[in-house]
Amino acid sequence: YKNLHNPNGPAVTFSSNKKEKPEYWLHGFLHNENGPARIKLYSSYDDYDDSYDNYEIYEYYLNGRLHRIAGPAIECHCEDCEKSDSMKQFHNEYWIDGRQYTKEKFEIFVKSHLTNSDS
Repeated sequence: YKNLHNPNGPAVTFSSNKKEKPEYWLHGFLHNENGPARIKLYSSYDDYDDSYDNYEIYEYYLNGRLHRIAGPAIECHCEDCEKSDSMKQFHNEYWIDGRQYTKEKFEIFVKSHLTNSDS
């Protein structure tokens, strides 16, 4: 992947379950300033209702590091995430410049930096 590079859009697009999955790369690093750099699609079997749950994991990167100020840098999007036992292993993760934070510490960090930048 070190040669993947497109400053104007997705560097590569994969298809899965008839859905396009664009990946944004800049100089060999996952990077997108305007949204997720990568979206992963998953399916898992749910014993509870004998069906498959489909979900997406959105990953936000800047310069190859997980990073997002507007919310979690890794977030799960799915229907019925809360009721599905298979989904309990997935959760939102908060990252700034490649460093992981708890939700509480993330909110404190963002609030303090937004307040400082306004003055």
